[in-house]
Amino acid sequence: MVMLKKKIDKKIVDNPKEYIPAGVYCYDAKICPFWDHNPEFDEQMNGYCHLLRKGDWMEDGTMLLWDQVKECGINEDYGDEE
Repeated sequence: MVMLKKKIDKKIVDNPKEYIPAGVYCYDAKICPFWDHNPEFDEQMNGYCHLLRKGDWMEDGTMLLWDQVKECGINEDYGDEE
């Protein structure tokens, strides 16, 4: 199996809330720096989060990262809720 390696700047790792896009997806104006995919798996099983260290194909992993639906729960609102 291909090991997913992605160099993520320490300032991003130390402050993920500042870099993870708003909303329920791993993208907004930009793609989340922690999102990745594993080409060894089918399209609907290949999402991976470097922050969570989990992927869609893992037994206790995620389910919708292949579609870039957030699994981390960070910045899920758009800030318009009071």
